[in-house]
Amino acid sequence: MGSAALAVAVIAVIIAFAAIGVMYSTLGTQSSELSTLSGQVNSVNTEVSHYFATVNSAPRTIAYKVDWCNKDNTGQDRFCPGVIVVNQGDFVQLLFIHNDTDAHTFTLLTPYFFQINDSAAGMHNFLTNQFNAGNCSNAGSYAQEKANISAVYCVSGNSLLSPGQDMVVPQNPNPAVAFSNGSTPIILKVDNMVHFDNTSAAAINSTVTKIWGIGSFQASIPGVYEYFCHYHVANGMFGYLVVLPNGYCSQNPKTCGVNSTSTVST
Repeated sequence: MGSAALAVAVIAVIIAFAAIGVMYSTLGTQSSELSTLSGQVNSVNTEVSHYFATVNSAPRTIAYKVDWCNKDNTGQDRFCPGVIVVNQGDFVQLLFIHNDTDAHTFTLLTPYFFQINDSAAGMHNFLTNQFNAGNCSNAGSYAQEKANISAVYCVSGNSLLSPGQDMVVPQNPNPAVAFSNGSTPIILKVDNMVHFDNTSAAAINSTVTKIWGIGSFQASIPGVYEYFCHYHVANGMFGYLVVLPNGYCSQNPKTCGVNSTSTVST
């Protein structure tokens, strides 16, 4: 939203200055109208400076809760939200939740190589029409294994930050179940783990499994990147990570992770 508003503001400045030129050539001495238009230009300039300032700031820690959903018109599996927007250098905490009978992943490939694999033993594998033999096991079927995404670990990837930090926004104690009366939101640990509500394969086959996984990475490289569910990307279960360029990172590359490498091996 910030970048779109910035673009609109810049266009407004261009139009305003063009209008000033027209007034000089056609209005002659009508200085009061020219003064009014100049004031409008100054106001737009202030707005432009504001939007530049929003992408020239020190890295923040931002928490996103991403749900599995299938409530759009297609009736197919989706991510909610389907767009994540952060500034370059921000530390992104991802909580990926689903309560489906199918296995799902939240997967980013180049350049972040980050994955939360919400797959439990006994869950349905949409690609093979079989059932998973183990928790978080890709069973050799993931193309992204060759891109340094783990075939074993539930939360993995080259950009994965070390576990132990607090999630900055309090959550339901069990994020994948309905919030009950009397419950109090708590601060979750970003433990690089997937948590399973059901542990029995028989139970998973007969009931909806409630799963949530949590991990974090630093958004050090600006751009637009697709995240997807390995099992359902062909059905449209994908979204976009938008990393806005941050002027602060030009002067502070190390703080923004520009020169950093993976902090966790997988």
